[in-house]
Amino acid sequence: MIGYHFTTWEAWQDIQRNGIQLSHLSSNSYPDCEEVSDLLDDGCIWVYTDLLPSYKMAGMVVYVALKHETHKVILLEVEYPEKASATILGAKQLQPGDRIRLTHTYNGAGPYGHSSQPFDLVLQPILPGKFDLLGEWDMLEFADNGIKDLIEA
Repeated sequence: MIGYHFTTWEAWQDIQRNGIQLSHLSSNSYPDCEEVSDLLDDGCIWVYTDLLPSYKMAGMVVYVALKHETHKVILLEVEYPEKASATILGAKQLQPGDRIRLTHTYNGAGPYGHSSQPFDLVLQPILPGKFDLLGEWDMLEFADNGIKDLIEA
């Protein structure tokens, strides 16, 4: 399976050597994951199942930078097996043919929000070699270029 994982530049330095490790969800994320919460005791890795459209991508980059108090945000494309997917494993506990589709209930970021974007939770570490760097954004560079554009206008 393929997913898209946002992280910080600082975490990226470790991820390149050690892969992406499991972490526990924040309490405000649990309502979005209620259907699979019994699978999350050891932690998980949050991935989006689709690449975000550009306006949602912009909101996510700003959100990650602010939430993690960083100015460099990284986007990785990750590969993970079905047996590590919370949505696949959770659906096995349902009636045959039923599916789980996890989405955010968070709203309030205007057009930059990602409240309807489907995601999955990976239940095992993602090893080096199972991800590729797709994007890198430096908020300070962006701000600096924006200020220069304003001054030159």
